[in-house]
Amino acid sequence: MATIIGTNGFNDQLFGTGADDSIFGGRGDDLLVGDAGNDTLDGGRDNDIMRGGTGDDTYFVDAVGDQVIENPDEGIDTLRSTVDVTLPANVENLVVFGNSPALRRGVGNELNNRIVDESAVIAVDLFGGGGDDVLIGSTRNNLLDGGTGNDTMTGGSGNDTYVVDSAGDVVQEAVDGGIDQVTSSVDHTLADNVEHLILSNDVTQSTAFNGTGNALNNVILGNAFSNTLQGLAGDDNIFGGFGNDTLEGGDGNDNLNGGAGNDTMIGGTGNDTMIGGTGNDVYLVTDAGDVVDEVTGVGAGNLSLSGVDLVRSTVDFILGRNVDNLTLEGTAANGTGNELNNEIIGNNIANVLEGLAGNDRILGGNGNDILRGGLGNDNLQGDRGKDVMTGGEGADGFFFDLNSPFNLGAIGKDVIRDFTSGVDRIVLDQTTFGPISRADIALVVDDADAALSDKRIVYSEETGKLFFNANGTERGFGRNGSGGYFVTLQGTPDFAVSDIVIQP
Repeated sequence: MATIIGTNGFNDQLFGTGADDSIFGGRGDDLLVGDAGNDTLDGGRDNDIMRGGTGDDTYFVDAVGDQVIENPDEGIDTLRSTVDVTLPANVENLVVFGNSPALRRGVGNELNNRIVDESAVIAVDLFGGGGDDVLIGSTRNNLLDGGTGNDTMTGGSGNDTYVVDSAGDVVQEAVDGGIDQVTSSVDHTLADNVEHLILSNDVTQSTAFNGTGNALNNVILGNAFSNTLQGLAGDDNIFGGFGNDTLEGGDGNDNLNGGAGNDTMIGGTGNDTMIGGTGNDVYLVTDAGDVVDEVTGVGAGNLSLSGVDLVRSTVDFILGRNVDNLTLEGTAANGTGNELNNEIIGNNIANVLEGLAGNDRILGGNGNDILRGGLGNDNLQGDRGKDVMTGGEGADGFFFDLNSPFNLGAIGKDVIRDFTSGVDRIVLDQTTFGPISRADIALVVDDADAALSDKRIVYSEETGKLFFNANGTERGFGRNGSGGYFVTLQGTPDFAVSDIVIQP
């Protein structure tokens, strides 16, 4: 083993011995040749040429004009640099260190590189190349980009940014290792201890459709594609972008913003805030503390975000401004509309559904429901069960349609509390009541006369009951629930044949 030292100020040519040599050039544009052995070559200041030869060689680079020459299969070599550097061909490993202002980036090559930042002062950007690289950051705020290949990237205690472009890329962060971010052009799930995820918007390279968080309070940003973004645990902020996105908060008190497109937002557990943006958005509400916002970002004089929006709720819910429709699911009992023309749909339990202002369509489910139209010209349909319907102000329609033949046990015995003849209407569907016309409708004095009528639809002026005569004869209404009265007009109001509309 030999130590060979050049002169200062001269352009030296220094050659190794074939053993493990240490060769130092000093000042000047030097030529250092290690030959065989595991050599250390340090050209010193100025622009040097260094050739290690065979063996596992280490090069020190401190000038951008330094050149390192390695042939294929000449060992596992390491370049240590205090300036910006790109690994030359056939050199495997790179270490950047020092505090020189000329040190900003370290770049790999086509081999499987190991690239390490040992600088405690300078924030160095690390770039792999075409191989399966290992990148290791420092205590500063590093950018780590493995390039193509399946790369392993480990940050330090700084606020690091990772660039992921392969499903095989691995990101590693320690606990309390800064606030870190992944920018990914492929589907990606955040590793433990990484806070933020951005799906790349480079449409020429990105195939990222799905992004998933972790147990931290994540920020997740989608791109121009139709994304599926999931926060999992933590209080997350999730932003969709321009596609038709699905955003799911998971556990925690999350903020979801769909952006442009027809988005679906699922708050999950916790008190979540969901903002749809433009488009026809769907909100899944599972907690009484959830907030649906279709107003944020709307300027003066423009009170509505575009789109027809739907809330699907498993808890009682009141529609906020600019949200159009509401469907109750699960055990939600009560649903209330707003000033728009709402569609409100109940579920399998007893619901209280109220439209408020607007021309609303309110549809009960399988329970014994209470339906209130409120202001406007509303359409109310109790569906199955014994329902109580109040149209409110306006010209209201009361619909009876099982989407199947009439069955008294299914359609129930409903009550209409505020029917006004000549204003409101009763709509009968022929799927349920058969091929009827207005010629099949009769008004009679009382229930006894109704039982003697051979008309199919009979109104009893004494009781306000409306009967369906299934057998079409003068002997009762039919057997086994195939006929009978299906609604009572409370207060026995005036009634006319023209108050009934037949719907094909």
